Amino acid sequence: FFFLAGERVDGHDFALAAAKAGACAVIASRNPFWNLDRDSETGLQLPPVFLVKEPLNALWRLAICHRDTTMARVIGVTGTAGKTSVKEVLAQILSLRGHTERNPMNLNNQIGLPLSMLNASADALFWVMEAGISEARDMDELGRILRPDTALILNVGKAHMVGLGERGVAANKALLLDYIQPGGVAAVSADYPDLQEEVEKRADRFADIGLDLADFSTVSQKAFAWAEYLGSGPDLAGQYRVIVDGQDCIVHTCFRGDFGSENVAAIAAVAVKMGLTTQEIIQGFARATLPNQRFNCRRYNGFTVVDDSYNANPLSSARMIHACRSMAGESGQPLFLVMGEMLELGDIAEEAHEELGQRMAEAAPETVFWKGGHADAVLRGLRRAGYAKGFYPVGGGQDFSLLLEELEPKSGLFLFKGSRRNNLERLVDILRDRVAPAGETDAL
Repeated sequence: FFFLAGERVDGHDFALAAAKAGACAVIASRNPFWNLDRDSETGLQLPPVFLVKEPLNALWRLAICHRDTTMARVIGVTGTAGKTSVKEVLAQILSLRGHTERNPMNLNNQIGLPLSMLNASADALFWVMEAGISEARDMDELGRILRPDTALILNVGKAHMVGLGERGVAANKALLLDYIQPGGVAAVSADYPDLQEEVEKRADRFADIGLDLADFSTVSQKAFAWAEYLGSGPDLAGQYRVIVDGQDCIVHTCFRGDFGSENVAAIAAVAVKMGLTTQEIIQGFARATLPNQRFNCRRYNGFTVVDDSYNANPLSSARMIHACRSMAGESGQPLFLVMGEMLELGDIAEEAHEELGQRMAEAAPETVFWKGGHADAVLRGLRRAGYAKGFYPVGGGQDFSLLLEELEPKSGLFLFKGSRRNNLERLVDILRDRVAPAGETDAL
């Protein structure tokens, strides 16, 4: 148990609870058991204490030590939108070749990443580890811990502007490239000029360490990997045409819509560089699934519910709206948007929410529900783009339930998308209980 001091609580205060929970040792900056060897109430033998100056730094050092023991090919994944989904699908595809480890969900920060690494088997063939940042120092700290053999930068857009605004998102994400090990691979999107500038700055270092650059694109077929969306197939899976390393194929996957082309191209690029065949990539995409609250699609008695409620930023929100508009058009269902405030945008928050309103209007939804702040900015964007239908601010679950009773939708595709603090998953449950009282569902 590592005793970390936070803004409101100090882990040292939970020393006895950690011991009772079975901690075999504790790492602390002061001895919480300085005058005890057993718990006075239970007689429990207290665990040994390792005293260090900074417990968090000790956690990092332990993870680095474990990193040094593995022969796994370590893949670091970062980006503004979709990195968790890409990490999950890539890991599932690579597992066709052998045991593959990955961070659980989005345990991707200075605590989650080293813990994920320590829980990863040193005997695995691949580690696929997501690196998430919100402050300027974060990627340097994560990069030093992970030291990837392959770095995948999926995309860049407006997110965490409070912490990353001064230097820029692309520059901070690209810092992961500085920690790629000699002879490794940099898989970077070719579709973002500011990201390509960061790659060009590092051309000399890439050459010095023998780094292999595998670019991917949804625009240029000259890239190492390219993909385009073909629509939904008979099984409702997304179909994509992929050209990777000169090989042309069609994949069926859990991604849908144009935004998924970027994900598919990125995954294909890394998979080929890791030695997988085109046939293995096709097989892997067909069987891969997405984690909870990330583009999870379910059908209930004529309703389609798309739960992407885990988090949101301008790039991911715009992409999800566009994808669901395409899905609604393909199925002939009206589109309902249940959206929530995008957080950590700093000075650009008003502008970003007004732009989001415009993106919503372009999708021609039947109704827009909004939870959280900046409702006025969203409504301005909607009206400016010509949207004249219903816009309903929602304070909580009761408001949403009453609105559903009043509007009585008979069918439709409902998208739930917003930053984590909005708790939109509660609204997902309310809709599900209303349209599927018997619990009947077909996963898409």
